[in-house]
Amino acid sequence: MDNHDILMTKNKILNVFDNNKDSIFNTWINLFEKNEKIQHEVGSLINIFKNILENYIDYFKNENKNQYLSSIMNVVREMDINDVSYNDFMMYIPYFQESYTSVLMKNLKIEDIEEGLILCNRVYNKTLVHIQNEYLNVKDPTLTAMLKLSELRDDVTGHHVERTKEYAVALSRALNLDEKFLKYISKASLLHDIGKIAVRDEILLKPGKLTNSEYEEIKKHTVIGARAISNVIKANEYIHDYLYMAIDIALCHHEKYDGSGYPNGLNESKIPLSARIFAIADAYDVITSERPYKKALSHEEAVRRIQLDSGKHFDPHIVNKFMRVQDKFQIINNKYKN
Repeated sequence: MDNHDILMTKNKILNVFDNNKDSIFNTWINLFEKNEKIQHEVGSLINIFKNILENYIDYFKNENKNQYLSSIMNVVREMDINDVSYNDFMMYIPYFQESYTSVLMKNLKIEDIEEGLILCNRVYNKTLVHIQNEYLNVKDPTLTAMLKLSELRDDVTGHHVERTKEYAVALSRALNLDEKFLKYISKASLLHDIGKIAVRDEILLKPGKLTNSEYEEIKKHTVIGARAISNVIKANEYIHDYLYMAIDIALCHHEKYDGSGYPNGLNESKIPLSARIFAIADAYDVITSERPYKKALSHEEAVRRIQLDSGKHFDPHIVNKFMRVQDKFQIINNKYKN
C-alpha cells in the first residue's frame, strides 16, 4: 500500500468518523452500560469518551503530534478528575474499538475495510501507550509527595525546580541521549534539592555570606537527599526507575569536573552523566536568578561564567553542547520571567 493509497484510506475513515460520530459514541455508551461489572456512572465518563473520539478525528485530519499529545493529556486529566483508575479505563476502552469497528464495517467498501481497520487500530494502540505514560506521570504519588515536602522548605527561589528540569532536558537532547534518559531526567532533576528539608531556615534563607560551619551544614543536603530517595526505593515493592537517577543527581550535582566539589570529591567520568548535565542547568539558573544573598545576573554573564569553568567545574564536552543550545536556555528563562 503506497502513500497515495494510505492517504485515500485515511480520508475515507475521516469521512466515516465525521458522519457517524454520534453513532460511534452512542454505541460505545450502550456497550458500556450493558457491562454489569462497571462501577462508574456513565455521566462521569462522557467527557473522557468525547475527548478520545475527538482525538481520533483530529489525528486523521491533521496528524499533528503536539495536538494529539495535548488531547491525550486532556483525557488523563478527565480520568484524574473523575477518579477513573488506569485499570478501570482499560476495561472501558475496548468498547470504543468495538464501536468504531462496527461503524467502519457498515460504511466502508469491502476492499477498504481491512486497511481501514489496520490504520484505526494503529492509532488506537498508540493512544493506549500515551495514555498509560501520561497516567503514570499524573499519578506518581512518590514524586508528588516528595516535591510537596521540598516546596515547604525551599520555595524562595521561585520556579527553580521547573526551570532546571527544562534546562536539563534541553541539554540532554543536545547530547543526543535517548528518550528514556530524557524522561528520567525530567523527573529525577525535580528532586535534586530534596535534602534541603533538613537544612535550618536561618541558613537556607540567610541574606548574607555563610560562615564556614553554615556552609558545611548546607553541603550535607546532597547526602541527606540521596539517602531520603534511597529509603523511598527500599520501602516500595514497585518503584519508578527514574529514582535511581534522582539519587545520582541529588548526591552529585555539586561535584566538580576537576574533583574539587562535594560531597565526595569525584572527578570527570566518575561523576554520573545526569549529575554532570544537571550541574550546568543548576549553575545557569543560580546565576540568572535572584536569591536572598545575590541579585540576578544576565544570560550573557551566565554563559561567560559557565564557559570559563569548562574543564574545572563542568564537563567540557557538555559545555560545548551548552554553547550550541544556550539560546534555548534563554528562551526557557524568559518564559518563566514573563
